[in-house]
Amino acid sequence: MTDTLNRYLEEAGKDTSLDVFTVRDVQSRLPAIKHKWVGRLIRAKRKLNELYDERDSIKHNLMDRAKEEAAYKVSDVALEKSINKTKAVCSINTEIKDCRLLIDFLEKTEKIFSSMTFDIKNLSEIMKLETM
Repeated sequence: MTDTLNRYLEEAGKDTSLDVFTVRDVQSRLPAIKHKWVGRLIRAKRKLNELYDERDSIKHNLMDRAKEEAAYKVSDVALEKSINKTKAVCSINTEIKDCRLLIDFLEKTEKIFSSMTFDIKNLSEIMKLETM
């Protein structure tokens, strides 16, 4: 996940670079750039939902197996606390945290691209004033 985040950071830097010489090019590509980042955000949210489903499935399977194999009755709360400490659940919880971080980054990146239209407009106005 770190590689993906680093790659996205570099790519966002390139997509947000804006100067007097590239205004028209960036302005014409902005809808496609927004689409790309929103698509990534939606895919990340879908991945998060899949991770939650996978974690729930793992927990359910481990609880069922533990109940079948237990020689004595254990409360569901105690069993769930024990299951939350297993390697499989800890691993998927780490993936969930990473995915949440990526979603946070993508949401903020999407807001930046949404406000870029104002930045382009302001830069265009400055360019007009400078040529007068």
